[in-house]
Amino acid sequence: MAARYSILTYIIGDYEIVHEVKDKRPDVEYVLVTDNRELTSSTWNVVVVENPYPQDPFWLCYQIRFNPFRYVHSDIVIRIDGSMGIANTDALIDEFNKGNYDIALVPHPHRNNCADEYDTWVRTRKFSRTQANRVLNAIAEMGWDIRKDKGLYAYGFVIQRNNEVNNAINARTLQLLLDLAEEGKLVERVDQVIASVVINQVDLKPMMLRNNAVFGRIVTLYAHKTNFVIGPSLNLFPAYYKKEPYPWAF
Repeated sequence: MAARYSILTYIIGDYEIVHEVKDKRPDVEYVLVTDNRELTSSTWNVVVVENPYPQDPFWLCYQIRFNPFRYVHSDIVIRIDGSMGIANTDALIDEFNKGNYDIALVPHPHRNNCADEYDTWVRTRKFSRTQANRVLNAIAEMGWDIRKDKGLYAYGFVIQRNNEVNNAINARTLQLLLDLAEEGKLVERVDQVIASVVINQVDLKPMMLRNNAVFGRIVTLYAHKTNFVIGPSLNLFPAYYKKEPYPWAF
């Protein structure tokens, strides 16, 4: 029986551990792509790929993330980070198909512009200020106001339909990430900023999802490489975001 839709995740460079599917559906395809030949799962279909650049695992990670339909066999894919667990997503896909949406996005829970996101990476993740400025300058040259223009999406969870607009979004985003790679690296790390700018500058039909409608209910967030659950119980999402209508989106 052909899958009604697919769910794709990936674990590259042993960056995460396997989080088994909860309430696995018989008509859904579950694909986990990895470069670890020893990795196994009781609920995911494990696909092993070669990693030509083990020194920069995000290169391969983004090759998978932005080429999702190479790895699944349906025309709708839910793509999740390896640090996420997934439960029954049928209701989301029913709504996605009902509205004939191109893409489903979750607004970033804390920030809505590119500059604030990079500032946070510099402050909390020791990200290079020089590299942050370089990318922000490139974004500004694309006609996007890095502080005033709103539209930042949490790109760890996305639903996409296999169509021309999404394939163009993915190709454009991946190319920019490669072109803007920091010296000595193969790909720019902060992909959700680049992806958000690309998405905001194309004509498409988006399905906007509230954080509290997805995370904690359908998607479980885990601390990297552990089974320790993080999320609403730890105030990951500010309370006001539960009511915020996101009038800025598109």
